[in-house]
Parts: sequence; structure tokens; C-alpha cells
Amino acid sequence: MKKENDKLFSQMQSWEKLLIIDSDALLDSLMTIDKSLMSDENEAYYYLLTSMAKERSGRSFRDKDEENMEKSLEWYRTHDREGEYYCKALLYKGIVITSSNSKRDTIAYEYILKADSVYQEKHVNDKYTLAKCYEYKSRILKAQNAYPLAEIYLGKALKATADLNDSIGILRLKTRLFRLYLSMGKLSKAFQNISEFQFEQNPSPLIQYELSYAFYIFYSSAKDTEMAVTYLKRMIEIARKNDLKDIDYANLNYRLAIYYELHGPKDSTNTFYLKALDETNDSLTSQGPTYFSKYASFLEKNGQHEMAYKFQKEGYDRLRKYSAKNTHQKLLEIDNKSELIKLSSKLEKAEKYYMYMLSLTLILFLVIIYLLLRNRFLKNSNISAADIESKDWLIAEISKANSSAMPRFIEEVFDESEKCRRHNPDFADKIQKSVKTARDEMKLQYSQIVDDPRFIAAFPYVNYLKPVCSPIDILMLVLIKSGLTSKEIAQVLSIQYSSVRARRSKIKDAITESGDIPEEQKQAMLF
Repeated sequence: MKKENDKLFSQMQSWEKLLIIDSDALLDSLMTIDKSLMSDENEAYYYLLTSMAKERSGRSFRDKDEENMEKSLEWYRTHDREGEYYCKALLYKGIVITSSNSKRDTIAYEYILKADSVYQEKHVNDKYTLAKCYEYKSRILKAQNAYPLAEIYLGKALKATADLNDSIGILRLKTRLFRLYLSMGKLSKAFQNISEFQFEQNPSPLIQYELSYAFYIFYSSAKDTEMAVTYLKRMIEIARKNDLKDIDYANLNYRLAIYYELHGPKDSTNTFYLKALDETNDSLTSQGPTYFSKYASFLEKNGQHEMAYKFQKEGYDRLRKYSAKNTHQKLLEIDNKSELIKLSSKLEKAEKYYMYMLSLTLILFLVIIYLLLRNRFLKNSNISAADIESKDWLIAEISKANSSAMPRFIEEVFDESEKCRRHNPDFADKIQKSVKTARDEMKLQYSQIVDDPRFIAAFPYVNYLKPVCSPIDILMLVLIKSGLTSKEIAQVLSIQYSSVRARRSKIKDAITESGDIPEEQKQAMLF
């Protein structure tokens, strides 16, 4: 399997050379690959090459392309030490985003800036990638009306592309520069660039299409509608003749219909409106309802009220369906983002609790080791246990028990684990297992203290309470009789102050109501 994947990787590397020469052939070659047995590395490279070829061929990107580029980027982020493919993955992740959704240009720009940064830091030597970084920086800046900066980056892209002798790339960039000048209102500069296009030899169908589009924009800006329509028709002719992919024929025919509605003849208006509607019949887009509505208005002006009503209703129905679909998708996106943020927050909080618990366990382990060594030292030194004050010994033992238990902390951890159970059941089970272990340890250690012969010898009256009081109640009585305040007791036992007050009353009642305790002993035990 490894040998086959290595062979496939080498094959795809050889295909990458087709990117500038014939990107359509590269795409066709990639489509022949069986992705089911691909290694993670080959899959990452496959998705990257596919995006590169689609961009070069002028194809549209879909949501799936963005997901695939995310997979590719994640792999290269952790595996590409030299940085070349990581740089490309960042760049084309940004390109896919900005090409599929212009509303996310800010996010796309961050990816492209990061790609440029990696290119410089890792000293990547790939002029084509550098040119694309500059080109898409320029595109996003143009969309944000930052025209001077867009012009600078487009100039840098042209220089890098010229170094590659990429005539098709140069022509595409000059076309973009031409359109940029039109957007800036620099018609004289745009006009000067027209002559440069005429010297290019044998441009590809896609370049011919882009050139025609550039001239269409130019003549539209110059108010020369006849020439603009000439190039609009040429765009349709080139696209049909060469079977160009991802061409919006509906929009092109709609523009022709608008022109003929203004300038005549009416038959041509009707023809191109129907062509636009025919192209949009099988799709639900934001522009579709507009085409139906405009055609309905045209029919109404010409007295065809029944047909006008039919198409206006169709436009309304399409608008309603599109709005419902779009709103539903937006709600899902918002809901998913909200759930993800909540889940991340809960998991992060639970993880912090879990790590804190582990830290406390480690500290407890070290404390126990210290106490064991200390006890061994005391035994070896023949130091009598009687030399240690009973009260101090008791408080130390209780503190040690609480260090492992941390009751209040345990309750919070338990509550948080329940909250995150829906999102991560295994994690919740681990947390609750730790909580149960801590609670059992607390009960065990308190019981061991109360049953310890030394404790009984120091506080003999506690034997009367064992049948009626819990170990913690017995410990609390001893602490009260030792002179500690309620606040100090709460701190020693790590319980709430209100709990101390409640237990004091409970202990008093147990002593008073017990029939096994002599009256004199009761008086001595009461506080």
C-alpha cells in the first residue's frame, strides 16, 4: 500500500507541471484517481492540486471545495516543515473562500496574508505562488475600494508572472488591471491598455472570454451600448463554442434582454428574456426572481396581463423559496456556531477542572510520601508519639484527609461533568469516577481518624457518640471542645459555615437524647 501511495504522489507531482500549460488536462487527470485508498498525505496534495487547477481554469468553487481545502491545510500545518505546501494550502484556502463568498473577504485576506508571511519566513521559491498571493490581495483590496493598494499589488503580480513567461497569466492580470482602471474612473489609462491586448497571440478561450468581458465593461462605462452589446454577444458565443464551465448564461441573456427592451426590437427582448428564464429554471438563485419579475413588467407594458401575472407569481414563489432556504441555512450556521462556542467553553472548563484535580492528586501523593518518610524518621529517632500534642495531631490528620477530598471542589466538578455529558459522555464518566474516588477517600480517612487508638486515647468520650454520630460529627465535637471557632472549623473541614452551625445543633441533640451517656458525661460533652 505504501509503495502504491508513493507512486501516486510522484505521479501527481509530475501532473502539477500541467498547471500553467493546460490546467483543464490537470483536472481531467485528477478526476481519474480513486481516492478511497489514498494516504492522508496524498489526499491533502490531491485537494490542493484540484483547487489550484480549478482556479487556473476559472472554475467556480463549491462549499465542498472549502471543506477539502481545510483538510489539506490541517495536514500541511503539522507535517510540512519546509513550508512550501503549507504556504500553498493557506493561499488556496483563502482563494476558495473569497471566490465562493465575497462577504467573507476579511477571513480570506487573513489566510492570504499568512501565506505571504510563510512564503517569506520559509524562503519558499515559487514565483507562481507569490504572484497568486499578490493577485488575490489586489482582488480583495479592490472589493474594499482600496484602489491604490490594489493597483500596487496587481503590479507586483504582473512582475512575478512575467518572470515565469506565463503569457496567459500576464494577459489575465492585464485584464484585471484594465477593469481596475475602469473602477477607478481612469478611462484614459484603461484605453491605453487596450492596445496591449491586441498583441497577444492565440489566447485561450477563457482568456478570450475575459477579454470580451473587459471590453464590455469598458464600452459600458463609455456609454457606448452598441459596442458593449457586441462584446456581450461575443462572450456567449465563446462560452458556447468552447463549452466553458461555470458561465452564468442566464445573467448574460438577461443583460441582452435589458438592452433590447431599451433600444428594441421587442422580439429580441422577448427572446433573450425567455433564454434567461430557461437557463435559471433548474436553479434557485438570488437573481432568478428578478428575471421573472422584469419579464413580467415587460409583458404588462405590452398588454399581456395574464402572462405577466403568471411570470410575476413565479418570480414571487421563487423569491419566497430562495429566502426560506437562505434563511434556514443562515439559522443553521448561527446555531452550529453557537453550539460549538458553548461546547468549547464547557469542555475547556471541564478540562481545567480535570487538570486541577490531577494536580491536587499529585500534591497529595507528595504530601503522603513526606508524611511516611517523616513517620519513619520519628520511629528511627525513637521520638515518642506522646511528644506531639493531641490537638495539633488531630488538625494535621483532618487537613490531610481534606487535601484528598476537597468537598466543595468535588461538588463543582461533579456538576460541571453532568453539564458536558451530552457533548462528551466518556469525559463526564472519567470526571465522575474521580469524584466518587475522592468522596470514598474522604469517608475512609475520617473513619480511620475516629477509629485510631491514639484518637480514642486522647478523646475517650467520643466512644459514646459512635452509635449516634457520623465520623465528621465526632471530629467537629472534638474541635469545638478544643476551642476552635465555627469559622476555623469550617476552614479545617472544608465545609460551609452554615453547615457547621447546623451540625452543632445536630450534635447537641444527639448528646441530649442519648440514653447511653451518663448525665455527668453529657454535661462535660455539651458546649
